[in-house]
Amino acid sequence: MTPIVLDASAGVEWLLFSEAGQRVGLVAAGHSIWVPEHYFVETGATIRRL
Repeated sequence: MTPIVLDASAGVEWLLFSEAGQRVGLVAAGHSIWVPEHYFVETGATIRRL
């Protein structure tokens, strides 16, 4: 299983289930997903601004 590193912008798109987020989900299917340590802070800040 190949790990995929997910950045915050891709994570937000995936969470919002946008067209780009759906593609992220398709690519990520069947892989382990890793996130950098600052991922949750960046994702939270983006969601808060929406």
